Amino acid sequence: MRQFSFIYRIVETVETRLPCKLNINAIATTLNVSRWHLQHEFKRYTGIPLGRYYRLRLLTLAIDALASSERNVLDIALEHGFESQEALYRAVRQNFLVSPKHFKRNPTLAKFFGVPPIDSIYLSFFQRMQSCPPEEVTFPADTFFGVVSNFSSVFFDEKETGFKVEQMWQTFAEATSGWQHQDRRYYALEYRNNCSVSSGQFQMLAVCNGEQESSLQPLARIELSRRKMWRFNLSHNPPLKALFVYLNQVFCIPRKLTLKRLPYIWQLDENGNLLFWVELRPFSKASSLPDSIQHLSRSPLSNQTLSGRIETVEIPAVCVEKSQRLAFVLNHFKTALPAVNAGAEQLMIGRLQSSDYSPDHDYQVSRFTIESGGSTHIKSGMVLKCVLQGCLSQIGEDLDSLYYSYLHEVGFVVRKGLEWIVCAEEQPGQVWYIELLIPVIKR
Repeated sequence: MRQFSFIYRIVETVETRLPCKLNINAIATTLNVSRWHLQHEFKRYTGIPLGRYYRLRLLTLAIDALASSERNVLDIALEHGFESQEALYRAVRQNFLVSPKHFKRNPTLAKFFGVPPIDSIYLSFFQRMQSCPPEEVTFPADTFFGVVSNFSSVFFDEKETGFKVEQMWQTFAEATSGWQHQDRRYYALEYRNNCSVSSGQFQMLAVCNGEQESSLQPLARIELSRRKMWRFNLSHNPPLKALFVYLNQVFCIPRKLTLKRLPYIWQLDENGNLLFWVELRPFSKASSLPDSIQHLSRSPLSNQTLSGRIETVEIPAVCVEKSQRLAFVLNHFKTALPAVNAGAEQLMIGRLQSSDYSPDHDYQVSRFTIESGGSTHIKSGMVLKCVLQGCLSQIGEDLDSLYYSYLHEVGFVVRKGLEWIVCAEEQPGQVWYIELLIPVIKR
């Protein structure tokens, strides 16, 4: 569109002025337009107020500098127009929901959170969303079977992501080659893991509904409950970076919405267009916790180091949902639960020793028997105590909501560490009472 050329000029002018303080009048003068016209046209064709876009680009440069240099935070803050280190901290936390310290020497995380310059791909995508806006629909309850694969954020390498998606579907086709596929529906389900905020890595599944048949490899089973979701009607081979910039900066912020629970759901419709579903909820610091979470401590517990002996088991890779991993842990160590509830033992989910913080971290559990002078020493680090009561399927969904949504609102993010089960009692009606220590760090 002809008007895009004007937006390109604004973006170019913004980039040349960064990291100086925003001066709307100076930009308007440079482009020979009024201040009103400048701001109106930019918001009209991008959906983002110019002042907010400028700030997001400024903060993106700041976190890039934190990630790629050894300079201290104060120097970087002053260079990017902040009067103090604390002012930069507040701005980054407000806009990216994590503290600047998490970006220090972590280019991967900076790329995951940063906002790239507006380009023609984003502008075309925004126009599509204007002509075909998202709508809130009901996604029906269903059961799915499929294969799982690990991914890195599309912000790292969009082509690599597309290639891995093709590989995932090829694996699915081979695993279900003998199935009757008529009348089945096919989706990609995208989940987050404990590592996702820090590493940008996550898990995705290629799945179909219908009856399970014999397979050449173990398949994951996913049972989704009925839910209200926002559905985005995208083009075939849509720009995924543009989608998530639009979702986070244009769609959610004006509506004061945030992620409620996973998975993200993807599907090709009969015309070859990609449909994207996401479940959102109103953002509010005063919002109540999910139903099965009876209590969440407001302040983290102090560090604790325990001595004892340990027994470690791998959780099956098909246990993608948190409820499935919990069910495996509680069943495998069923005979140990009395000792756990008495305080003599604890169950720890997570890899004890691994330099690679990936989704695989969530697929190991250890039984730790506390013994004075034991050969194994475990340090819990900073944790929040969470008390849960309900069926495991509800507990699993609510923990996902807690980890990837509610924790941000109370000032924490999940860190690399162990989830400690310090109490687990089965009650009548397949209800569980669980006390869980969640590894966190202040955001």
